[in-house]
Amino acid sequence: MAGAPKGNTNASKENRLWGNTIRRAVMQDETETHTAGKANKLRQLADKLIENGLGGDNIALKEIGDRLDGRAVQSIEANVQAEIVEIPYLTPKPDDE
Repeated sequence: MAGAPKGNTNASKENRLWGNTIRRAVMQDETETHTAGKANKLRQLADKLIENGLGGDNIALKEIGDRLDGRAVQSIEANVQAEIVEIPYLTPKPDDE
């Protein structure tokens, strides 16, 4: 069976908590502040990821890009050469009686 079972909502757009939290942190007005006591751990991680990305961390930049725009599609090229081999049809010998 390929893919997720029918009815699996684990990867639905509504359940993407990490991506949604990063998206909110990116879009938030810079003048708005929050204290560490009020921010949940997921939000703190998203803020740290953005901070690292702004500092030039390539891994953080890639993660932000992957979460906001989706991962780039990987293409695979293959050069396949095949040779057709003819197999003679063998007939069984009649039984000697």
